[in-house]
Amino acid sequence: MIPINPSADNEQYDVPFILDNMGVDFLIFKGKVLDIGCGIEARLVEHLRKKDIQAEGTDAALEIKRSYLTRAFDYEPIQRPDNHYDLALSHMSNFRQGTNVFRQILFHMLEESHFNLVHAIADKAMLGCIKQTMRVLKPGKELRIFPRPNYLLHTYLGEIESQGIEVRTEKVFDKGIERLDRVHLAFNIIFKSPSKALFEQEFYYRTILTKPR
Repeated sequence: MIPINPSADNEQYDVPFILDNMGVDFLIFKGKVLDIGCGIEARLVEHLRKKDIQAEGTDAALEIKRSYLTRAFDYEPIQRPDNHYDLALSHMSNFRQGTNVFRQILFHMLEESHFNLVHAIADKAMLGCIKQTMRVLKPGKELRIFPRPNYLLHTYLGEIESQGIEVRTEKVFDKGIERLDRVHLAFNIIFKSPSKALFEQEFYYRTILTKPR
């Protein structure tokens, strides 16, 4: 996974920031939630469980041990039965590799041959994660991804939709956009990129994949 500036990293795991970007009203939500790439402290999972929501998380870098947390890469099989969750979330996790913003950052960091290899691996991992997540979601339930992975959707939308998955886009809340401006500034400080226009095309939106009924 591409490292980012610590100030941006703190933002990405800030619970109010995640909630703004996911667009789920957890005051009325009922059911089981999976946070894919929940972070080393699983902050959102812990927050939701304190609200009596059945939340679980996966992340390869987890530093805490709980029965409801699994230390695993996003592309690895999810150790849950079919049709298990009512919602899945992926916030600034492996799907950020599917954004043009991170492709631009990575392109400036690697030689072209290494760039192509890394992204071929990332593409396979993202598609595998979608397949696994659709398996464990209940019919008609959603995988919500932030930011919108424009590269992934441009390249593989047909393949994703051919599985009966509905794909749609929503804009994030205004409060979330205020926070995103700080994340963009942090990116620029360390990477001297991306452009504000490119950033807005992806980080002002979330993508929602709905499992067929």
